[in-house]
Amino acid sequence: MVLKKQNIVLAAFTLLLFAGCGGHEATPPRQPAAAETVAVQNILPVKAVQGSGNGSQLLVPATAVFHEGALQGVLVVGDDGRIAVRWISTGRAVNGNLVVLAGLDAGELVVGSYDPALREGITVTKSQSVTEEVQSK
Repeated sequence: MVLKKQNIVLAAFTLLLFAGCGGHEATPPRQPAAAETVAVQNILPVKAVQGSGNGSQLLVPATAVFHEGALQGVLVVGDDGRIAVRWISTGRAVNGNLVVLAGLDAGELVVGSYDPALREGITVTKSQSVTEEVQSK
């Protein structure tokens, strides 16, 4: 009887070992293709404005900031046009912008409106329709 139970346990273990998860394995996150380029409506520089005290304040549009738990981040566009997530610390709101306390420098480019479909590593360009609209003014 004991031998029969051991054989059943061994057979069950072997079956699980070779069956795996039954095709329900976790899929790794999709990595962006090297040539994947997405047009976004606005890519804006981090603005430095004179603050109420001695120094200047850095501002980003409130729409550019996203939240992940207690963290706040923005999508920074590098010199090569690729997106990188940057975690920042923000202060008060000023006319639709947020004061950046840490994490960004003046002049860095950020995606003006956060889009969760944009992922780190994707190359972005400014949307042609927005570029034409600005040039026609």
